Formats: sequence, C-alpha cells, structure tokens
Amino acid sequence: MSQAFAYPPVEPAPQRKRRMRLLLVPLVIAFVLIGIPGAIFGYAQNELAQAQSSEAANNYAQALSQFHTVETVAGNPVTALLLGELSDKARVGTAESHFQWGSQLKQQAHYTDAETQLRASVKSGIADWQTRANDGLADLFVTWGQSLVTAQKFQAGIEKYRLVAGFDPSGNLTARTNAGLATAYAAYAVSFTKAQPPDYPSAVSWYRDLVKTFPDSPEAKEAQAGLLPQALMNAGQAYVKNAQYQQARDAMNQVVQAYPATTWAAQANAALSAPQTLTGKLVISNADPT
Repeated sequence: MSQAFAYPPVEPAPQRKRRMRLLLVPLVIAFVLIGIPGAIFGYAQNELAQAQSSEAANNYAQALSQFHTVETVAGNPVTALLLGELSDKARVGTAESHFQWGSQLKQQAHYTDAETQLRASVKSGIADWQTRANDGLADLFVTWGQSLVTAQKFQAGIEKYRLVAGFDPSGNLTARTNAGLATAYAAYAVSFTKAQPPDYPSAVSWYRDLVKTFPDSPEAKEAQAGLLPQALMNAGQAYVKNAQYQQARDAMNQVVQAYPATTWAAQANAALSAPQTLTGKLVISNADPT
C-alpha cells in the first residue's frame, strides 16, 4: 500500500510582501490626496448654493454667513489654487448681499443700518458693486436728510444732505440735494422765529445763508420778498428790548438799505427816525464812545 506524501504550503517570499506594501502606500496616499480636495470642493460648492438661495429669499444675514464660510474654506492659501473660483463667487455674492440688504433697509427707513450695509458693499473691492453702493449711499443720504427735516431735526438733516456730494461725483443728485437743503434752511429759520422766546438773530443768519447759497431757489426768493427783512426788523426790536441799541440800529439800517421796497423797510425807517425816549440809563454807543 502506497503512502501519500504531504506537501507543506508554499509561503510567499518576504521580498514579495514588502513589494506589495510599497505599492499600496502610494495608492492610499493618492486616494487621500484626491478625496480630501474633492470633499472640500463639494462642501464649498454646496455652501455657495445655499448662500445664493438665502440671498434670493432676502435672508441676507444668513447668506452673508454662508458666503463667509465659502471664502474661509475656498480662499485660504492651501485650497485657493483649486477652489479660487468658488472663493471669487462668494466675494461677489457678499458684496451683492450687502447692497441688497442696505437697499431693503433704506426702504424700511432703517437708515443707520442701511448705511452700514452699503458701506460694506463699497469696501468689497468688487468694482460694479462699489459703484452701485456709492450711488445707493448718495440716494440714502438724500432720503435720510428729507426724513430728518420733516421731523424738524433740521441740523441733523442738513448734515446728511451735505454727505451726498461725496458719493455723487457725477452730480446726478445735485439738483435734488440743493432743493432739499434750501427747504431745510428756510424751515430752520422759521423754527427760530417760532421758538419761545423767538431767536430772530439766528433766523436772520439762516435766511442769509439760504439767499447766499441757493439764490435761485423758491425759498430764497420768498425770504428776500419778506421773511428776511421781517426777521431783521424783529431782531432790531429784540435788540432794543435788551438795550443793545447799536445792534438794533444796524439791523434796522439793513432793512432800509437792502429791502427798501418792503413794508418792513418803512417800519424800520420810522423806528430809526422817531424821537428816542429817555430811559434814565447812560448808553454808550459803539460808534461814538463819548
């Protein structure tokens, strides 16, 4: 009876195992190098799409947060070479969202917040949105100034109107701004005449600024026709009550000389020509100290 021979299993040579391990290591590295950028790209692209959807839904705060995430992921030095296009799209989306949000806030009369958003769009460095945001700021300050003047906050309104020129180099809003300023100057002057007690010298000052700065405006013409000489005459009378006789004489002389055709000139001339009542006080003239 023949005996079966048992053959031991053949073991791979140690050199072959080492070769297989050496081949696997580059493959694993390759998969990692390909997989990580792919995953980052997919994440950034998805976040960008969500940001654009948020912006379209007028959810600007969320859109800005998502655009910022895309810029952080895709715009850093490590990933910029591969994901730079996504980063650029996020920057444009950020500038647009700031502009759109600022425009919405302006319509809602949230002027301070609107200014913040529009200025952020200007700082974006995206030329098209910088131009649109500058135009938006110019229009914002006109609207803001008008709102403040309507609320009788004249000084604040005038300050807003004066900001317009810095954002309107082409002068598209110059006529509208000047009209608003003329209205503000005139209304401010009137407010001093209605104060308790009235402040006629301040009213005169604002009327003069109105006539000097916006001579062709309807408000300036109305002021010259009667409001300014009336304020001068009232200022003269107020100076008399305060024993400021030289200032009173100067104010009334201005009425007579500058506005001779008005009824206020006749009143001022009569006051200047009337006999002066003795008061029992020694009055020293600024013109003649004796």
